[in-house]
Amino acid sequence: MSTKDDEGISRAILATQERIRDHLAGLGLENAGVSHFGSVDIDPRYLAICVQVSKDSEAKVANREELLGLARTWLKEEGYPPEAADQIALRIDSEETVLRDYNGNWYHYYK
Repeated sequence: MSTKDDEGISRAILATQERIRDHLAGLGLENAGVSHFGSVDIDPRYLAICVQVSKDSEAKVANREELLGLARTWLKEEGYPPEAADQIALRIDSEETVLRDYNGNWYHYYK
């Protein structure tokens, strides 16, 4: 992939993260965090978007399936390769779960 493609993909991811934040704020989850990781420079389908909320109940409000569909749509609208957008992953994780099940250690949670 060229540098220009990399820049377009990065812009699409960041714009989509912002749209996710706005959507979550509309659901009353103004403090939700949105991040991403993956090897999109190798292949854009290797993208995972992570949403962090405070409570398990907030994770249910965020609705993973709906949010995944929206994220895929928004990525395409922002110029992400459509065939790759349809294969990205999205997870919603709560601080409550990490504290309860992993002693607050996000590293061990994701590992």
